[in-house]
Amino acid sequence: MQLISPEELTETTHLYKAAQYVQDFFQHRQQNYIANVVTQLFLLNTGDEYFPVSINTGEEKAFAGENSYVVSPTSTYIDYAQFEVSALKKPLITWPISLLILLIGVALRTARINKLIMINNWLLSTNIYSENFSRYDQNKITSLRDFFTATYPAFALGFRSLNEASNAKELEILRKAGFVSVPTRQLYLFDGRAGSAATFWQKHNTQIDAKALAKMPYELSPGSEFSVQDFQRCEQLYRSLYIEKYCSLNPQYSSHWLAAGQQHGWLNLIGLRNTAGTLEGIVGFFENDQIITAPIVGYNTSLPAKEALYRRLTQICLQRAIAHKKLLNFSSGAAEFKRLRGGVPAIEYTMMYVNHLHFYRRWCWKLLGFLLRKIAVPLMKRWQL
Repeated sequence: MQLISPEELTETTHLYKAAQYVQDFFQHRQQNYIANVVTQLFLLNTGDEYFPVSINTGEEKAFAGENSYVVSPTSTYIDYAQFEVSALKKPLITWPISLLILLIGVALRTARINKLIMINNWLLSTNIYSENFSRYDQNKITSLRDFFTATYPAFALGFRSLNEASNAKELEILRKAGFVSVPTRQLYLFDGRAGSAATFWQKHNTQIDAKALAKMPYELSPGSEFSVQDFQRCEQLYRSLYIEKYCSLNPQYSSHWLAAGQQHGWLNLIGLRNTAGTLEGIVGFFENDQIITAPIVGYNTSLPAKEALYRRLTQICLQRAIAHKKLLNFSSGAAEFKRLRGGVPAIEYTMMYVNHLHFYRRWCWKLLGFLLRKIAVPLMKRWQL
């Protein structure tokens, strides 16, 4: 077990995407590589696999204020939660929840909840885990846990982006190792492993979208052919949707980050280019041999709805899942839209190990997990968030 700093990376470790990702993040540290993410990124060598590992002291501040939820639990469970509750526009129902979030926020900040280490953190909305990781047994997880608690005894330790559909075995092993399950959100899965026989592929809305993609006035453009200006346009399109239309707590990726991902193979971009040669929509895939995610989606939000850009970008994702016979983890948001196309809901968890921490910090994490499991999860399911 070895934790490697970016300065210590060698030519050998650069063969691995995780190592290249850590190196890219380090080399662009003086730029707004991911504008609202401040963290230290290391490379973990477990002996049979490499993982990026984020380490936060809890004192970090992004240039525009709070750190993004990809490294900050207070942004996840307090700031983003308040944003989601406000977006429901049901004040008579949600005001008690808002008050509870406010009170919990005071306790969590006092407990220094942002002082933590996240293993396999690619600073994405959804991290994915390899087939090799799913084969880890109790001894491997215990060794991993003991290594970090001995090296960083004052830090909580965790894994983001786990769900029962994709990670049932990993969740069980982590629970047995003393990790606390802390729900984060309800996401939507499209199982394309059966190819064109997949259930979601038979849905009426999916078929309508397939026709819209086939007859569109846009050209599919692979990221391997993007120019510098195209990557800048990608940043603009992503910001238009995820930052300006949705929430500024979403990670604010730069054109440098997008270009590095395409160049080094941990991101695969596809664009919709109009007849004038301008990109009007983009989607970026982060995937392994079993699972696809789409952390990058963006389009020209000033165009009329009849252009159906989001529908077409979604269809590109669904077609990729079918063609490669993989499970598409399509994250959260646009719940009704995804359900109509056959998306199956699943609760996502962060698994945290806190038994080595001071009583108050340990108690706050465990109380947070309990409240979210008993209150937030039923509400997410009931309101189909």
